[in-house]
Amino acid sequence: MQRRWAIAFLAPHLKRFHGNEHILDLGCGDGKISADISRFLPTGHVTAIDPSKDMISWAKRQFCDFEYSNLTFALGGFEETNLSKEFDCIISLNALHHCNDKKRGLEEAHRLLKDQGKLLILVPSSKESAWDEAIAAICSIEKWSQHLEKIAETVFLDSGEYANLLETCQFTVISVKDIKTKDPFVDKEEFVSWLVGTYPPIVKRELLTDFFSDIVDQYIAIYPDAIDANGTISAEFDAIQIVAVKR
Repeated sequence: MQRRWAIAFLAPHLKRFHGNEHILDLGCGDGKISADISRFLPTGHVTAIDPSKDMISWAKRQFCDFEYSNLTFALGGFEETNLSKEFDCIISLNALHHCNDKKRGLEEAHRLLKDQGKLLILVPSSKESAWDEAIAAICSIEKWSQHLEKIAETVFLDSGEYANLLETCQFTVISVKDIKTKDPFVDKEEFVSWLVGTYPPIVKRELLTDFFSDIVDQYIAIYPDAIDANGTISAEFDAIQIVAVKR
């Protein structure tokens, strides 16, 4: 699903590439989207970084040099990329919300961009939704509150806050757009499986399936129209698309 969101956002920009650009993918995760982007750059290069050793290790095994000679994976985060070269474009997809110091992260992106280089960001929104309400409700009940793991708090910003932060970090904002995605899952099992593989481990891994199963039930209770007569569940999420240029 995240891959589909990303390509839908990036497609108009990828079409304008000349094919020789040097792109940085910040918070690349498993590298699948980085590999997709590299296909648009026959004489260019994609550098993809992520702070997770497991993710980078998996990506290196999955996308070998022989087939993806213009793609490099390395450890690094938003605030400390461990990079010195400049890029034509920096991309970050469903990752910036995990950055503890977003100002510092955007300043690092600014440092690494060439003059007039483009910044493309897709990030979850701070808007409250039925999904957020369902998570909060399940986390508050005794059955699950006793099992919650201590994980780093994720700070979500709204579109206005991102626009202001970009201006502060010396970017010219081209657009900051609120979007709503609606994604169908054929049944509850598929939805829960996606959640287990996407969200951080809020509870112990052996409890994740039951935990997210309860959240999906709560989501449907709050938003009955989410499920149709065939059992297909449509999940709605809010996100922000950002396009900015280094000035």
